[in-house]
Amino acid sequence: MRRMSFLLVALIAAVLLASCGGSDDSDNSTGTSDEEPPDPFHLRPAEGPSDAERVVVVGDSITLLSSDALSDALAGKRASITAVQGFRFGQFDLEGIDDQDPDVVVIALGTNNVTQGGWHDDDEEEMNDLLDQVGDRDCTLLVDIAGVGDESADHRMEGDFDKEADAANRALSEAADERSDDGNPTRIIAWSEVAPRPGVIDDDGIHPTDEGSEEWAQLIADEIDAGC
Repeated sequence: MRRMSFLLVALIAAVLLASCGGSDDSDNSTGTSDEEPPDPFHLRPAEGPSDAERVVVVGDSITLLSSDALSDALAGKRASITAVQGFRFGQFDLEGIDDQDPDVVVIALGTNNVTQGGWHDDDEEEMNDLLDQVGDRDCTLLVDIAGVGDESADHRMEGDFDKEADAANRALSEAADERSDDGNPTRIIAWSEVAPRPGVIDDDGIHPTDEGSEEWAQLIADEIDAGC
């Protein structure tokens, strides 16, 4: 039943936001359309105690499917969770992030950049532009990209998913190092180390199962608590 609720949320988001095909959500079984999504998409309001640690999470359908579990895992914090099915780095506008003034920012994007033609210079520009919008924070966490099995490469994109994901993850690591060197502590959350565990990833090779959603959410929450 919980899986159905996650898929219902994803379906509603796809219809209301008209999120695009040709992404990590291009499978018709998820109820997506071929229309382009609205661009850009703004941060959702933060919820939680006003005096609690402030957290902003931005992600795509992996975050969307895990949003209920993540909300539970972040109980007690003041959190803004913005997740849009099919979105990539360049489709979010972090205008207003200074108003929320988060202590920790989590960016869980890039899978759609990889599946939409592979990782190239323009994808790195999208990533860097978004990180520029993040600004100076106590801690910025970048979730790396994972695909499990040949299925993710076969029907999500033309080309080698693992090769393109590796290129994206190298860019994320380099960006984390550069930001840290510039006085903005930033590090990687290694979702790629958790995703291959049995039962974590669904048959499409990218999206989490019910169990995987719980694993993803707990990983994010633990890494937030660990800080930079």
